[in-house]
Amino acid sequence: MNGAPRSRGIGWFSRSRWRAALAAALLIVLAGVVWFGARSGRNGLPRTLTLYCFSGMQDVMEEGVLPAFRAFWLERTGERVEFITTFAGSGTISDRIVERFPAEVAILSSEMDAFRLAERGVVAGPTWRRQPRGGVLGRSPMVILVRPGNPSGIAGFADLARPGLALVQPDPLTSGAGEWGLLSVWTAANGAGEEAVDLFRGVRRNTAAVAPSAREARAIFLRGEGDALITYESEAIALSNRLGSDAVVRPVPTVVAEAVVIAIDKNVAAPQRSLVDGFLGFLWGEEAQSILAAGGFRAADDAVNARFPALPPVEGAVTLADLGGAATVRERILGEAWERSASPGGR
Repeated sequence: MNGAPRSRGIGWFSRSRWRAALAAALLIVLAGVVWFGARSGRNGLPRTLTLYCFSGMQDVMEEGVLPAFRAFWLERTGERVEFITTFAGSGTISDRIVERFPAEVAILSSEMDAFRLAERGVVAGPTWRRQPRGGVLGRSPMVILVRPGNPSGIAGFADLARPGLALVQPDPLTSGAGEWGLLSVWTAANGAGEEAVDLFRGVRRNTAAVAPSAREARAIFLRGEGDALITYESEAIALSNRLGSDAVVRPVPTVVAEAVVIAIDKNVAAPQRSLVDGFLGFLWGEEAQSILAAGGFRAADDAVNARFPALPPVEGAVTLADLGGAATVRERILGEAWERSASPGGR
């Protein structure tokens, strides 16, 4: 947990020549698959679409949205579609796209990662905002998973800095959930800089295990490690039958994570455009939005969410825009304040 989340490294990708060679070979293979997939529909073979998505949406995408789109596209065009998918932490996904892995569509857990792709020239500015709802596909308030019965008496994010607690954390260097978790701790201090730095310092001290994604952090927590885990509401809903409703703490206020969708236009071959555009349009349609809500992700349309009792109104919701936007958050909160908390004490 040391260091500043604003600079996400990819040391795993460049530590040795054989890894670089392997990555280059994989790029060639994937590019060939994408090229072939763009042309195969007319030959009766399945067309392919390459999707990179943050791990928190893996279940609802694989079990709900993607099969629904396959059926939709087959009925509409007579073409079968297969997806080449990668699910990982949002930071890891954006790293791979920057390194020219050929994703055609990316679903990121945070607009901060989307802006990073724009800054690196992967996309031409905030193109995702031209999508419906400003590119926001779904939302998930951050909650705290605790042990059944809440033996540690955790009521809010500030409690996670209490001495003696053991936390499981998604790594903010690789995971959007890790960043959203830190922002939630920040809100517990009402934006008061020094108090927030103290809370960050306590969270650092209490962190017992770090994972590269929300899904892997969940697995560690389910193995019995730690007293608490900050995670997406959707993850908590998925575990409600296993852990019980008293294992979910809904702090007020809380940050609402907003997942965004980006088409990586430079990776979309001309014959693929209709398929990519069709998929993007499907994501904001009634069917896909209902599937997301049923899977624990709040749809962009609140009217859809109202049909699902597991998605109660969010009290004290704070968005990235409320915190000043992506640039301010990266510089002031995930940069300066988090870095200062690395010092053992004092101000």
